[in-house]
Amino acid sequence: MSRRAVAPEAALRAIIDQAAERLRADLSRTQRPTPALPAAREGEHERDPVIDELLWSYLVWEAGETRAAPRFAAIAEQYVDLNDLRVGLPADIAGVIGVTYPKAAERTERLLATLNDIFHREHAVSLSHLTELPKRKAKAYLASLEAIPAYVATRVGLVALGIHGLPLDERLTALLAADHAVPEGHAADAAAGWAERQVRSGEAIAASAALEHWAGERRAAAGSRTVRASSSRGVRPNGTPDTHATDAASDGTTSTTEA
Repeated sequence: MSRRAVAPEAALRAIIDQAAERLRADLSRTQRPTPALPAAREGEHERDPVIDELLWSYLVWEAGETRAAPRFAAIAEQYVDLNDLRVGLPADIAGVIGVTYPKAAERTERLLATLNDIFHREHAVSLSHLTELPKRKAKAYLASLEAIPAYVATRVGLVALGIHGLPLDERLTALLAADHAVPEGHAADAAAGWAERQVRSGEAIAASAALEHWAGERRAAAGSRTVRASSSRGVRPNGTPDTHATDAASDGTTSTTEA
């Protein structure tokens, strides 16, 4: 049977199951704690894991966990907490995230709009009250926050509040579509709505983690191919001459770059 003849449901399940198996074998990833800003970790104020997850999800959106990790660390070093971040200048925040980070300007604008909306509603940058709401109301609250991407709202609800969903952004949807693992022609929001119906509620967190792991593997493999191709031509991936790559190719070593 050709790959195109496989139903999207079966293709999605195969990707999740295989990636989950590889993820379980990688203890460093399965034991990754929910990120938190230093002030929360040091007990300077009460820990709010929901708002921590909001920032992490904003950084993972359209970028992936591998790229998000150093950016989260940079924000944690630069800003005391999310209220400090909320009042920061957009250009400064974008600079901390990195201007070459995917959707850097849009990400910053959306994040600040969301944080300010939370502050105006709650008189604090906190989402801890959502843990006390019925899941339906908490889901509606997250979706109603100003400028929040559907991926971020779904992921925060899933990971921090146990609300069923399967967060997909354009990045994940494009990768799944390339493997015929979502219905043809589905945009990210429609694909996410379809995908969450293919996963049982108790499996959604593991399935989401598996998809992110799989996407990270795909990006790493693509990056390795780009570096190898550039090295063989004696140029960097941006097209400039790379004498180190030429030397590395000649002695059998590999040069890598961090995006």
